[in-house]
Amino acid sequence: MNYTKEQLLKINNNLKKVNIRAYDILKSLEGSVNIKHKEIAQQAKLSAFITDKCVSAFVACGLIEMSLDGSNKCYNITEEGKKFLKVNGEEK
Repeated sequence: MNYTKEQLLKINNNLKKVNIRAYDILKSLEGSVNIKHKEIAQQAKLSAFITDKCVSAFVACGLIEMSLDGSNKCYNITEEGKKFLKVNGEEK
């Protein structure tokens, strides 16, 4: 997926309606490799339930990707996710 700046802003605005701290999930993945779901929830200070919903939405949008490390699901930010963070940072 390749999003325009306008599309990324729309995704950002929609996510704010779901959870204002969803952005923290992407920030927790920035600069990390193969971070586990529990670590994301802890770093973003969100419940496991909210983290799971946001992570699923981010994966569906292509902002993060899931991989397997043995039997553990791990997550990494994609280039689109990095662009999303940049656009979100410019908006503030």
